Order: sequence, then C-alpha cells, then structure tokens
Amino acid sequence: WVPDTYFPESLESARHEVMVPNVLVRLSPDGFLLYSSRVTVVAKCPMNLEMFPLDTQTCVLPLECYGYTADQLYLYWLKQQASVKHGEIILAQFSFQDFQLERLDLRFSTGNFTQLQVKFVFKRELLYFILQSYV
Repeated sequence: WVPDTYFPESLESARHEVMVPNVLVRLSPDGFLLYSSRVTVVAKCPMNLEMFPLDTQTCVLPLECYGYTADQLYLYWLKQQASVKHGEIILAQFSFQDFQLERLDLRFSTGNFTQLQVKFVFKRELLYFILQSYV
C-alpha cells in the first residue's frame, strides 16, 4: 500500500529515480509508518502586483490525498517547522524571507480530507528591478 498524495496546484511533478527510486519506508514497533519520497514539483504562484516593485509574494504549495478520506489517511506535519528543510535559496528577482506550515480540514460531498500547505514568502529585490529597467 502506498498513500496517494499529490500536489493539486502542480503544473508538473516527477519522482526522482536516479539509480534506484528515492523512497524511504520505515515501520516502527508501535505501528507508526513513515513513507518518504523525493519529488520535484513545478507549481504556479499567482502574484499580487499592487505594490510592485516593492512587493512581497506568498506562494502556497498544497499537498492532499486523492482517494482516502481523513478517517482513512490523516496528513499532518510530524515536527512542524522542522518537517521542512532547505538550503540556501537563491533567486535573481526575489529573496526568500520565510515559510509557514499549515494543515486544513476540507469537506466535500465525497468525504472529509486533510490538506497540508507550505507557504513560501518572497520579497522582490529592488536593485534587480532597477538594473533591469534602467541599464
């Protein structure tokens, strides 16, 4: 059995299988199951440009289970902020500010589902904008 999690806002995604599939499955004596898989996701991030070029943008990346209700598969952040690890994030137009983790309970006619969200906060680099506009 493998959970059927997916990224509903993704434009494309791929599992890493460089030599062998990048998957970790760990079953603890108390019945706790850890399933981890390395995935690359290209997702959309609608932007609010009212304050451009002095804007800050928040990009939300949700993660859901497709077929299992919250009674069958309950998603949660195991260690809150420590659940997400990242190295230095370098972007030409933005500087990475922060991220927040959330869990939502969603209700549909087909049942109740949980959704995990990572919210990335980016601030536009004004110097980049000035150099691109005037140089």
